[in-house]
Amino acid sequence: MRLNSDFPRFKSADPNFLEQSALWGRQNPMMPRLFSIVFLIIFTALPAYAATIFLRDGQVISDVRDLREFESVFIYQDGTRSVTLSKDRVFRVEGDNGEIIYELRVLTMEKMDGTTTPVQFQFFMNGQPIAQGEWYDEGKFRVTSGSLPDGEYNEYFPSGRIEKIYRVENGNLNGVCQEYYASGVLERESTIINGLEEGLSKNYYQDGAIKGESNFQNGEKNGLTRLYYSTGSPRSEMNFTNGRPEGTQRLYYESGALRAEVEFSAGVRNGTIKQFYENGALQMEGTFEDDKLEGEVVIYYESGRVKSTQSFRDGRIIQS
Repeated sequence: MRLNSDFPRFKSADPNFLEQSALWGRQNPMMPRLFSIVFLIIFTALPAYAATIFLRDGQVISDVRDLREFESVFIYQDGTRSVTLSKDRVFRVEGDNGEIIYELRVLTMEKMDGTTTPVQFQFFMNGQPIAQGEWYDEGKFRVTSGSLPDGEYNEYFPSGRIEKIYRVENGNLNGVCQEYYASGVLERESTIINGLEEGLSKNYYQDGAIKGESNFQNGEKNGLTRLYYSTGSPRSEMNFTNGRPEGTQRLYYESGALRAEVEFSAGVRNGTIKQFYENGALQMEGTFEDDKLEGEVVIYYESGRVKSTQSFRDGRIIQS
């Protein structure tokens, strides 16, 4: 799920810009092309009798004795010497009666059909389908069939670098989710609770500077969303209520001076809209009703003298 890079852009002395829809949504970056997860099943006690270790490269180590497990390694006895084996090399460990003591499972996820809305995904375990899920709205994910094992899901760039990290618990997305640039720099970080985005989500520029931040509640934007220039100065701010813009939206010049402001209610532009020159002088003013211009729109020179006047009805020019 990422923040929009821009709120509505306003162009001086150009009434066409007034027809542009406000861009307060964001494309959901949490819809990945491919995820993968390494998920471990570990029993708390390992048997003291013989075990067989199957390695990921196809090798088999038989008649393993005194097998012990630590955080990232197995240790066992080979005659008189102690052998340490990284878990990254191990696919499965079986006891002498065939029970599974430890197993490495690889899970992946692929987009099913990019033309459908909402976008749907197929989950696989070791190449076999296990579940389907979808981001049915920004900040909202659900499993539509099957079930998802708990664990940490990773999506990778072709270079092998991690692109996304999602965490699953109790069969749904839960925990901190992260997205990265191809360079390895963190691009976005958010918290998901039972498939719904919750709390403060942040976006970053490639140099690590903050790019934007939004507050979520139950998968919907609630509260202030802010965007920033790469220098750290504010670019825009908008308040949301239950996922819809509400109140005054403000845009700023990189210098920090106010560039424009427009009123929203019930998710659409309603009320006064004003645009300013960087020195603070009024550049344009008008009124929206139900997201359409209504009445007189006045455009000013930087000196304050009127440049042009246009009248609108139901969003259309009727006099200029």
